[in-house]
Amino acid sequence: MVDLSDVESIRKSLAQLCRNKNLRITGRNFDVANYWEPYRVKDPDTHMYFTDDGAWDFIADALESGAKLRCIKPTTEFPDYAYYIIEQIDEKTEVYMKVMLKQKLGKVVGVSFHYGEKNP
Repeated sequence: MVDLSDVESIRKSLAQLCRNKNLRITGRNFDVANYWEPYRVKDPDTHMYFTDDGAWDFIADALESGAKLRCIKPTTEFPDYAYYIIEQIDEKTEVYMKVMLKQKLGKVVGVSFHYGEKNP
């Protein structure tokens, strides 16, 4: 059995879930408190704002490229594993992403996608 708190053992599986349209859902569509704002974040490659699909691809790419990944273990208040990813775009810009693994549904929930606190 995979240790869901071991970020390196779960990284590849999370990326695969993020890439599969049938296995992902955003927090705003799942009635979860969220800060899912891809339409306010510019894609560093195209300089256009992300779409939901583009945000999911960016998360998967960040996971696959070894971006900083941390686990938030379940609590009684929040019974699911959550993972946050920070992708450094340049020295001033980072994108903060958070996903939650809903094991009972077999889906990943997009909770956060926005610029990080370091941004001007």
